[in-house]
Amino acid sequence: MVLKFIGIIFIIVILFFMISDIQNLLEEGSINGEIIKAHATPEFLLEGQHENFEIIVKNLGTYSNFMIEVQRDSNVVVYYNFKFNNATIKIINLRSTLPPVSGKYEYKYTLYPGIIGGTNIPVSSLIETRRIYSQKDLSDDDNDGLRYFEEIEIGTDPGNSDTDGDGIPDNMDPFPTKAQKISK
Repeated sequence: MVLKFIGIIFIIVILFFMISDIQNLLEEGSINGEIIKAHATPEFLLEGQHENFEIIVKNLGTYSNFMIEVQRDSNVVVYYNFKFNNATIKIINLRSTLPPVSGKYEYKYTLYPGIIGGTNIPVSSLIETRRIYSQKDLSDDDNDGLRYFEEIEIGTDPGNSDTDGDGIPDNMDPFPTKAQKISK
């Protein structure tokens, strides 16, 4: 029991010094990284499909151990520990562990120094808003070239290729909800 207690105290002390060292390095400027670009693919992501993330990170300091975390609406969907081995830019490709349902989401990409448990002080972050589509969202039942979600957004009828009845298909009509006379 005493040995277990001493072991726990020892681990706490080591973690304290790791966090203190990282905070000191942050203050000195040795830990200085930046997320240059981050985005989820594919462009039209279907619900239930795992996102793939491409994150480009630049190391501006001398510290080389980092962790990248991706959140979808505050839920961690993937994280990755990595090291800069004499590189200044690193391209990281990750895949989500938690497939989304349809809707709009905010993705937050955060770069931390150290490894898991190292620190919760972010070095850099980037936010992206994305929409996850259902099969219906991407359908074009009236074959007018506009997907269901596009028809809803602009106010046209997803079941009628010429919503305003003026003879111009919705995807070609500059004012698809307002009938216009076609001059000959």
